[in-house]
Amino acid sequence: MRYSTPALSDKRLAPTQRPDFAQAVVALAQAHGQAVVMINDDPQLAHAVGAQGLHLWSSRLWEIDQRPDFERIAASCHSAADLARAAQLGLDFVVLGPVLPTASHTGSNGIGWTQFSRWWCSIPLFLTALRSYGLQESGNAGWFESFPDSPQSLVNLSLGNQ
Repeated sequence: MRYSTPALSDKRLAPTQRPDFAQAVVALAQAHGQAVVMINDDPQLAHAVGAQGLHLWSSRLWEIDQRPDFERIAASCHSAADLARAAQLGLDFVVLGPVLPTASHTGSNGIGWTQFSRWWCSIPLFLTALRSYGLQESGNAGWFESFPDSPQSLVNLSLGNQ
């Protein structure tokens, strides 16, 4: 069974607007069946709007002692240590990268596809790639790339750094 996972990443949205926006996305997802909404790094908001998941920033991995209480938990990872921590916490999947330079992570050259492949082979987690959003790379740019055999497809509803 396939389902999509909208991950709300709304860094440019005013904090006072986030609850209404998140509630609208949750309501839309519930109206369309099997979508699982994940809120970006705000467990209180995620619980308040009835989101099924939480997407943690890499820094948050090091601030918690156990897996948060949500149906789905993901994290952004930027290093081998982040990946190991995500596995230790028992997360469902990680977004690894950026693989290449990206507007959302200024100042980073990216880890490159070779390092991505090495780390991908070394962890027991489902993994997606943080790609070069807004930059052309072989004719297809985008934030997430799911592997063909993945149990889910990810949909990023990003309002930040487009």
